[in-house]
Amino acid sequence: MAKWDRALESHALLSESETQVALTPVKLNDGSQPVSYGFGWFLDPFEGRPRMWHTGSTMGFRTVIERFTAERLTIVVLCNRTDLEPEKLALQVGQFLR
Repeated sequence: MAKWDRALESHALLSESETQVALTPVKLNDGSQPVSYGFGWFLDPFEGRPRMWHTGSTMGFRTVIERFTAERLTIVVLCNRTDLEPEKLALQVGQFLR
C-alpha cells in the first residue's frame, strides 16, 4: 500500500492532469454540488485539513484509505472483521495531526 501511495503521489499511476480530474468535485447538470466527490475520492476536509478518502467492503472485510494531502500522510485500515469501523479508527489516528 505504501508503494501504491507513493506512485499515486508521484504521478506514476496517473498523470498530473488525470489526477486533477479525480480530485475535482463533480457538479450535476444543474450546477449543484451535493457531495464533494471526484472520480473515486471523497474530497471533504477533516478538522480543516484537506483530505481525500474512500471506503470499501465486501463480506467479512472493510477498508478505508485517508490521504491528508497537505501533510503527505496516508492512513490505510484493513479489517477482516465486519464489527470494526475502519473509518473511525483512521480518523482517530488523523486527530494526532493537530
